[in-house]
Amino acid sequence: MRKFPLIAFSSLVGLLSVGTGYMHEVDWMENPTSFTPADPIVLYYPRDLSGKIYVDPSYFEPCTVVVNMNPSTSSLVNVQVLPPSTANSVVVVVQVLRAPSNHTETATVTGEWHATGLPTGFGCDAVNPNLFSVPITVTDQSPPFRFTGINSAWVMLSGPYGALQQSSCLTGPWSTLGIGQTFNVRKMMNSGFFQQTRQLGKFVAGYVWDNSGVPQQNLTMNLQYGGAQTSTDSSGSYSLPRLPIGLNWFSLTNPIGANLNIGITNTDTTPSNSYTAAMIKAVMAADPPVSPTNICNCTPWCAIGFATVDGGVTPVYYAGGANNPSGGTPDCGAPTVTVTPPVGAPSTITAGTGHHHNSGANPASGTWTVTAVVCGQTKTASVTVP
Repeated sequence: MRKFPLIAFSSLVGLLSVGTGYMHEVDWMENPTSFTPADPIVLYYPRDLSGKIYVDPSYFEPCTVVVNMNPSTSSLVNVQVLPPSTANSVVVVVQVLRAPSNHTETATVTGEWHATGLPTGFGCDAVNPNLFSVPITVTDQSPPFRFTGINSAWVMLSGPYGALQQSSCLTGPWSTLGIGQTFNVRKMMNSGFFQQTRQLGKFVAGYVWDNSGVPQQNLTMNLQYGGAQTSTDSSGSYSLPRLPIGLNWFSLTNPIGANLNIGITNTDTTPSNSYTAAMIKAVMAADPPVSPTNICNCTPWCAIGFATVDGGVTPVYYAGGANNPSGGTPDCGAPTVTVTPPVGAPSTITAGTGHHHNSGANPASGTWTVTAVVCGQTKTASVTVP
């Protein structure tokens, strides 16, 4: 079965083991892991007149399935399987037919999926009907999307459940920062506009390697402001649920403090491929927080990386800064973080987490290096762009 935990960590090892029958799962935005009990689909009338249910494969599982939905027993919603109803990943649309009674009304839609047995030789043996039901809530009481708190470092945003997106322009493009209802957003972000969306694209999955091709395990990977989290396993692999179409900002963190924000562009799903494969090359160097014994009571960290998606290379992303001590008061001064491209002069960047420093599109081929210097201590990390 596919596992896309939002809090607990998962492993892809063994998902494609020989002799184990594959299982599809039923998920939607509020229930991306197909765990039970399932949070209902919430549709805010009249803004949301439809929602989507997905019958999805395991991680790159090849099996095709047939999906059949029972006629809705409620006058509130209708349900329809989008063609093709026989595919590796099948989409079901829930349509709102009228306003809810007493402001909020619930319904349940039911159906079944079963494997066709194709392709042969891949354990596609779940040919008996697999029944499922999906709870739905329709309400005309949509909470406003608004600022709900502010302090010296953070701004709190809240609204309906959905993906938080940010842009420097009202017309976009929009970048996804997190999924949920409440977000604490750093004030140091570039000024811009915020919106929420419920439109999802593909799953995001792949591998994380270092510059020598060694798998990077135990890296935490999540949307920068929460809502989807996993970790890399011993093979460096990771998997996340369906995420919004467009640029999604992920934060990679290693166990001893290095952090890298990296943007992965997700695309719309197709019946033949419901995954965006993001192969990440990242190098993260850090000294662990120390007891307050050195003169500055802090240690340097730096990180650099890029991803290959659908045959293209993302910008090179980089960051660096200082880890505070495990006790006592830090006195780091101002860390110096320098980026050296394969051609051209080095440049300095603002130290600390939360920044989206990058090379821009079409980075130059060759070795990129980031160096963090803190109180005479140095950490360096490099990646090579093909």
